Amino acid sequence: MTKLRKANSLEFALQNALKNLTDDEIKDATHKSKSHFLKCSDPDDKYHNISVNDALILDEILLKKSKGTPLFDVINTHLYSIINKSNYFHNISSVLMNVGGRIGDVMDLTEIALDPKGDSGSSLSKKEKDDIHKAISLLEEKIKNLKISIN
Repeated sequence: MTKLRKANSLEFALQNALKNLTDDEIKDATHKSKSHFLKCSDPDDKYHNISVNDALILDEILLKKSKGTPLFDVINTHLYSIINKSNYFHNISSVLMNVGGRIGDVMDLTEIALDPKGDSGSSLSKKEKDDIHKAISLLEEKIKNLKISIN
C-alpha cells in the first residue's frame, strides 16, 4: 500500500523528484541507489534521511532537466514559514490577486520582448531577459506566500 506523504513536506518533494530521475543518474551523481532515496522519502523511516548535499545534487540534476528544484523549494518554503510564524498572509484572496498580477507582469514583459517591432526583434535582449527574470522571481515570491497561507 502506498504511503501518503504530507503535501509540502521534504518526503513528498523527494518522492516526486525521484519519478523524474533514472537509477543511473542518481547513482552516478550521489554514489547511492534510488532505493536509498526512496527510503529517505518514507516519513516513517527515521533511519534514512537525505543529506543537504544529496538534496542539492538531485536538485541540480532536475534543474538541468528543466524539472525545477523541488527539494530546495520545499526547504525554502518551510524556513520562510518559520520566519513568518505570525502568518501575515491571512487573506488568501489577496495573495491570489497578487499572484494573478505577477503572472500578468510576466506575460506582458514576455509579449513585449517577443514583439518583432521591439528592440531586438523577436529575439530577447539581455535587458529583456533580466526584466523577465525579475518578474518571474517576484511571481515565485507570491506563490511561496500562497503556499504558506494554505498551510
